[in-house]
Amino acid sequence: MKQFFNVFLTVLTVCFAVNLTSCSSDDDDDSKSQNEKIKVYTACVSEDVLDLYNVKIILHRGNNSKEITLSKSGAESQTIEGYTLYGYQYDAVDGKHGIDSVEVVVNYSDQIESQISAMDPDKELLLVEGRDFTAQTYSSTGHYDAFKNLNQRLSISAIKAAALLNTSSSSNTKMYELEAKKIKSNLTAK
Repeated sequence: MKQFFNVFLTVLTVCFAVNLTSCSSDDDDDSKSQNEKIKVYTACVSEDVLDLYNVKIILHRGNNSKEITLSKSGAESQTIEGYTLYGYQYDAVDGKHGIDSVEVVVNYSDQIESQISAMDPDKELLLVEGRDFTAQTYSSTGHYDAFKNLNQRLSISAIKAAALLNTSSSSNTKMYELEAKKIKSNLTAK
């Protein structure tokens, strides 16, 4: 399993570093120097996270904010060892380049327990989430190398579907609820 994750992280880093593009507005807030540094927010989540949770990020830049619900269609994707990962990268809010902070809201449906119960109880889910929030040299093309350090910030949980319905003895909370809190914490950036 450890070897799987090492290969997984290496391939993830190479794939997203080469293929991911910016999802920012095409309108520049002013003429940017090619040497100017701006804050770029980069995130990665697995398909299993998106299948179970509704993840909304709120990008902040000055007094402006923009809400984005992470989806499979709004991302670059890579399938590695049978698991699909989705990558997102943002460098602007309403045409103003540079992100100040990112809030995260993670919800799940009232039917999540039924949804999990309908799965094969032995199905191994891969819950991956992580983010990087780095100063990058402004790119008019929206291509940044922010994924190079993301593998150090990824949280990876391999868990059987049935285990998500278990209750933690220390907090008396369902495992899927604890996972939602972990996703929020791992994607938030200040």
